[in-house]
Amino acid sequence: MTDNLPAFPLDHLALRGAPDAPALRLKDKVYSYQTLNHRIGRLAAILAARDFTAGDRIATWLPKTELACLIPLAAVRAGLVHVPINPLLKPAQVKHILSDSGAKALLTSAVRASTLLSPSPSGEGF
Repeated sequence: MTDNLPAFPLDHLALRGAPDAPALRLKDKVYSYQTLNHRIGRLAAILAARDFTAGDRIATWLPKTELACLIPLAAVRAGLVHVPINPLLKPAQVKHILSDSGAKALLTSAVRASTLLSPSPSGEGF
């Protein structure tokens, strides 16, 4: 029966294993639980140092990278809400998600960001 299972905040995932045990495998890297927790903490500190208020939404439009894996956990730890945007979506779709979600920031690459700054076919820019 699953009714009595304890609930933990998402970022506590990095605290659920033995410190030296493998927690995350990214291509040729393997992070231990201790390293994963440290990386999440560093990213959360960077986010917390920004001008965000608890509960603000931050979006990511990233390919499958280390940052894409860690930012959902770091956002929770920083008191923020993560809005993941599928990396396959087109700029117009991304603009809609950003507007609809109320995201305060977007983490993406410079190339992707530049596609959001160019005018859409209807003449409406972001």
